[in-house]
Amino acid sequence: MVQDEDDAEQKWHSFVQATRFKAVVCAVVLCPLAALYLFGLLITAGLSLWRLIQRDYDQSGGDANANLAPALNVLYSLALFQGMLFCYRFVSSFAAKRLAGDVAEDYIFEKEDHAGRASVMEYLLQTTVGCEKDPSFARGRNLVTFAFELMKPESTSSGDFASGVRILDKLLQQEKEELGPALLIRQLVGSASSSQVMHKLLHTFRTMGPHTMDVREHAARIVAHLAGDIDLASFPHGTRCISSLLEMPSTSEQQEDESTPAAHYRELMVQGLVTLHKLVADEHNRRIINSAPELLSKAMAPVSVDLLHRIDHEAWSEIVTASLQLMSRLVTAPGETGAKLRSQVFNNKDAINTMEKILKCNECNEELYIPSFKILTQLPMAANASSSMSTESREKFINW
Repeated sequence: MVQDEDDAEQKWHSFVQATRFKAVVCAVVLCPLAALYLFGLLITAGLSLWRLIQRDYDQSGGDANANLAPALNVLYSLALFQGMLFCYRFVSSFAAKRLAGDVAEDYIFEKEDHAGRASVMEYLLQTTVGCEKDPSFARGRNLVTFAFELMKPESTSSGDFASGVRILDKLLQQEKEELGPALLIRQLVGSASSSQVMHKLLHTFRTMGPHTMDVREHAARIVAHLAGDIDLASFPHGTRCISSLLEMPSTSEQQEDESTPAAHYRELMVQGLVTLHKLVADEHNRRIINSAPELLSKAMAPVSVDLLHRIDHEAWSEIVTASLQLMSRLVTAPGETGAKLRSQVFNNKDAINTMEKILKCNECNEELYIPSFKILTQLPMAANASSSMSTESREKFINW
């Protein structure tokens, strides 16, 4: 038994020694090859420069070697020139990455946003390649037009579209939205000739679509920014696409304030509500939205189910505020369509009860209080909605 253990130990030591020997051989052989592969041009350039300076060529052959020195000078000069080109290309590549990083930083692409910085780098590379072929290629071209080209229907790659919406979303988050990139984006994406791009953005909202949640968020923020220029009549499935943004998270996700799924859902809901708030400012859009009761029901759901008091004020305050602001605009809408929209709001008893709670709640902030108050001030004036508020509630409201 002891003999077997000794034999096994000897075999193990032999195996370890053989492995170490192979590692040493590989290091001795492969390391120089790797260095030669990576820095071969630099090594040859250095040797060529040294030989050009030294010039101690053996010319003992007389006339037979008369052309040796000029030939070697030419050979070493070519090797040196090749090394200089390699260095120039390496330095240019480094400078390009640094330039792309500076541009990305100027446009608020964080260092952790590798995808966003990669999009800026791709813009720089494509512009460089284009200018090499045609010096006038860069004329009228900038980061906005680059992103817009990536989003066109002709671009079939989902990666290109994702890069495009990522860039435009970041540019629209600039402080001075009325100037510079934001104005150009509004002109390009919001123009009638670009309806296909807007159509593609709207269809990005679909839950069953091929796009990731991050891409949906970027697209939702772009549409929310440009919603004031959208004519829903030009997009037959526009209301259905916007409705996809207002999907309530599951009960478990509602409870998880910091979870990624819940955060995504909340961001999409906010942008969907902001989009509707801008759309209902137009009479034609109001008519289309009024004909989509499911959309309005989803838009009022954060208030109807009382997410604030049932779950958490801090996590859901922004969404409920956006829903209340939309409802406030609906109840003050003029015309026959406005009257129908008011009726839908005032007949939502659960929403009315939530707004009454908001006015009495110490944890609710002013952003929640003001739209709730505006909506409830319209309630007693609505003849067809008088039953929505109890006598006790009406008396309390008058005292407020």
